[in-house]
Amino acid sequence: MLVAAFFVRETRKQVSGGDAATTPPATAEATMAPAATPVPRLSLRGFDGNFKRFLVILALFTLSNSSDAFLLRRATEAGVSEAVIPLLWAALHVSKVASSILGGDLSDRLGRKTLIVSGWLLYAAVYLGFAYVRTPGEVWALFLVYGVYFGLVEGSEKALVADLVRPEQRGTAYGLYKLAFGITVLPASLLMGALWQWSGPATAFAASAAIGSAAALLLVFGVRPRNA
Repeated sequence: MLVAAFFVRETRKQVSGGDAATTPPATAEATMAPAATPVPRLSLRGFDGNFKRFLVILALFTLSNSSDAFLLRRATEAGVSEAVIPLLWAALHVSKVASSILGGDLSDRLGRKTLIVSGWLLYAAVYLGFAYVRTPGEVWALFLVYGVYFGLVEGSEKALVADLVRPEQRGTAYGLYKLAFGITVLPASLLMGALWQWSGPATAFAASAAIGSAAALLLVFGVRPRNA
């Protein structure tokens, strides 16, 4: 915040066709009439079906992406002591950071959609693993692979949003992207908790894996980048 407030400066666009000294003076009528400022609206109007399908598929995938608190609870059930949980959580974030560097390079070379599909399928495999995990060693391995999922997907999803829309639409597109993600975060955790209580953790994690896999397959056939 401090860097943005004190050290970042915006560059003003130059007026084409001459500078301010050669610009004809404004008429009295134009001076008195205030400029009409359009009210920003978060709307799907103007976006094609390709981007709209991406939002729906993203919301479906997010429905499988419940709170990581369920993973930690599953870890303790598999024998990881509460004292070790902070180390496990730290290892997850180390895996995220390390894989994000590789993920950015692969996104540029292989394409955003390819990396997202791969990441979502990896996520589904990790959740399926949590359905049947039994030992602390298996928990550690799953958490490290889970970090790789973040490295592959987080940056690629945002880059794909830019690829799917026109440059002048990107601000609204990112808002809609966050909206599609945000409206399904709470239902995802409610669904996971309900399934866990009803039939146990294996069913809950397996259901999340199935939803994630379905979303990945829909992304393969339902979304096409504009530059593809």
